[in-house]
Amino acid sequence: MNNKPIALMGIIFGSLFLSFEIYMLKIVQYLDKSGGSWFENVWEYAKMFPCNIALFITIAVVIFSFFIFFRNK
Repeated sequence: MNNKPIALMGIIFGSLFLSFEIYMLKIVQYLDKSGGSWFENVWEYAKMFPCNIALFITIAVVIFSFFIFFRNK
């Protein structure tokens, strides 16, 4: 079975979601500023558990999609 189109979609959508998550860190900081205290560095939010898990899952999907894409001939 040829899984290259599925793997290619995984790479594209995984990359899009990863960039969306990275840009959303700035929005999370803005929303946190309206509530009071906030982190000065946006990447501090990436160290928080929910953001951390979301980033790791998205990176894992991209890596797994690359593996499937290059494994099939």
